Amino acid sequence: MSKSVQELLHAKEMNEAALRRIQAESTEEELPEDKEIRLSERVWFEEDEEIMLRNGELYRIPPMTFGDTREFMQYLKTVNVGEIILNFAPGQEAKEKTLHDILGLAFQIYPEIAYRDKAGNLVVDHSFIDRNVDLRTAKRILDVMMDLNGLKK
Repeated sequence: MSKSVQELLHAKEMNEAALRRIQAESTEEELPEDKEIRLSERVWFEEDEEIMLRNGELYRIPPMTFGDTREFMQYLKTVNVGEIILNFAPGQEAKEKTLHDILGLAFQIYPEIAYRDKAGNLVVDHSFIDRNVDLRTAKRILDVMMDLNGLKK
């Protein structure tokens, strides 16, 4: 075998080894402390999370204020977060309204969706939520709200 053929084979083997190493690194799971650091940075620098609703538009969900976080935590005690659909069972109208209010907390930067009145009460356009948020998206919004604010599930 000539020297140039040997060099080509060696180069090919080196490239394949590098490719395998890069692929292995890209599939490794992020370490828990890396996730915590990334979450901390996102909250510190107030990185909003974007989510697309059924109307095809992207909406930003920012980290919540202290007051909104307290309200969010109170709401979470009253609804079924694991299985969103259970909040729509017959006789669960209060839970359904609470779920709308929780989702409204995420969209307060959009006054056409949710805002605080002069008394500080949250006013949510329930029809907007009904038209543009499905069960999967509702679950994702709740997860985003918890993650952005460093709340444990």
